[in-house]
Amino acid sequence: MLPFGNVAYKLNLMSAFWGCLASILVFRSVFILTEDKISAISASLLSALIGGIWIESIKAEVYSLNSFLAMLILYLVIKAIKEAPREDVINHAPAFAMTPFYLIMFVLGIGMGNHHTIGFMIFPALVGMFFLRENLLSSLASPKNLKIFWGAVTQIALLFFFFIAGFSVYAFSYIRSLKAASDGILFSYANAETFTHFVDTFFRKEYSSSTLDAIKSIASASNAWLYGPYNVVKYLIIPDFGYLLLFILPGILIFLTPYASRLMLLCFLFTFLAWIPLFGYLTIGAQNPPADDFFFIKPYFMPLNYFICIIVGYGAFYISVSIRRLFTPAYKATRLAILLIPLAVLPENIKDVNLDRYFIASDFSKDILTNIPPKSILLVNSDISYFTLIYNLLIERLKEDTIIVFAHKNGIRSDINSLWKYRNMFPEFFEERPISRGRIDKMYSEKGRLFAYSLLGQPEFIKERYRTEPFILSYRLFPKDGDGESSWNKYLSAFDKFVYERSSKIKTADIFSRELQMNYFITINHYAYLLRQKGDFGRSEHYYKLSNSFINPEGIIYYMAYLEFTGNKNEAYTYLDSLEKEVGKDDVAKKIVYELKRSIK
Repeated sequence: MLPFGNVAYKLNLMSAFWGCLASILVFRSVFILTEDKISAISASLLSALIGGIWIESIKAEVYSLNSFLAMLILYLVIKAIKEAPREDVINHAPAFAMTPFYLIMFVLGIGMGNHHTIGFMIFPALVGMFFLRENLLSSLASPKNLKIFWGAVTQIALLFFFFIAGFSVYAFSYIRSLKAASDGILFSYANAETFTHFVDTFFRKEYSSSTLDAIKSIASASNAWLYGPYNVVKYLIIPDFGYLLLFILPGILIFLTPYASRLMLLCFLFTFLAWIPLFGYLTIGAQNPPADDFFFIKPYFMPLNYFICIIVGYGAFYISVSIRRLFTPAYKATRLAILLIPLAVLPENIKDVNLDRYFIASDFSKDILTNIPPKSILLVNSDISYFTLIYNLLIERLKEDTIIVFAHKNGIRSDINSLWKYRNMFPEFFEERPISRGRIDKMYSEKGRLFAYSLLGQPEFIKERYRTEPFILSYRLFPKDGDGESSWNKYLSAFDKFVYERSSKIKTADIFSRELQMNYFITINHYAYLLRQKGDFGRSEHYYKLSNSFINPEGIIYYMAYLEFTGNKNEAYTYLDSLEKEVGKDDVAKKIVYELKRSIK
């Protein structure tokens, strides 16, 4: 609807929108607890500027919306506890309204359609529900008064109804699957046509491991209950908050006052127990988790940062009140400091938290689509590449004469509606379903129009059926028993259109970017090898050195696996000879090169 920006920019902006709303809820929560605008503004600003929140609020992802929904639930619980009449809180009177909890259950249900971690918010919701409405359980346990009993049953039924009403967003996946089966929609990802397929979709079984498999694997680690919360605090909370965590202790102390405040403490206690010990145990319970685990997991803990900001704001209020009571002249300066403290994290975040490294994904998808010949098929097996390519294909319409399909162990599938241009462009491709491998070979592979994004992780039938030649950020696949022509000259001419300068300057540590960088490395490295074969030694050495700017710790292993797949030992030796010259007198590096040479004999 916005008249400016492309779709990607608008989606990034939507994440920022949800992040802003979550920060507003932080303000409202702290203000309800303290009735102090300065502390509320400070906590709200902090929630907007903390690095772990900032980076997820400026890119198209589900985590910003998930944080808003989690904050909305916590806010509604806080508001319900705070606004309950005192006699109701103490005596558990049945007159207390259940309306906020109906809304909470609806938000829980709808949030499950966005990200499963919203489920942890059931814990503070239950605290509010059953400590303010204890008669719900007592009425069910002793149904002497039928009116009260059926009233309790009705309320529990309504809670369940509102959850199902929110959860019904998943009906979209069923409707989408039915439409996809009749070629009624443009793009469909994950089939939910039957209940079994829906369960598979819900538990993300289309990924390499489902949600339940991942939890079972991590939670089985030795001492996971100990290392999980330890890892959350050390690697996720402390790096973002640092010295600001000093405000948490006074924030806890202020809870220890009247009964209502202790009930609020119980609400926050259950919230943090759910998100630190329990969620930590289920996700990062290993003793020494690899850095890649934290890259994947950190966005899941984004709501936790907002909750901590509330406690920090509560603690800041307690400090300012204490200073006013003990040393009044410093009160105004303290209030100003509380307001400005969140701004102290801004310069560091501007420097460290930016999206520059994400340009590699944009450049990658544009380069690969630009250089693939017309009427080609590109096989992908990872969402790292799949969604960036699909975006440029369907939304930006960068390469409408190419079809992108997903290769998996059972075969090849297309998530794009065949009636959307492709039935006319690729009639032979859609004549039979499932797509025949023989037809793929005859119409595409033998003509040099079948490409794969990556060789690692491809189904076994790809390795068994095809021989491989590198192309621009991809690999051209020919039948092993066919007559496909070598594409050396086509590769050299395509390389002239290859844009790699910006990506060569990007230094990143995340697993997604490293995988894309390895495709840049192999593309440039192979070009250097072809130049060497043609006798152009000067330019070859230049590109060998340039390719090393993309290398990373896992890169050599990836490269060796690629060479093993292609069987080109001469290319491996040529590169390692070049690398041996570059490492010079570095004994460790020379030993690594020596061992690599031995491994490919």
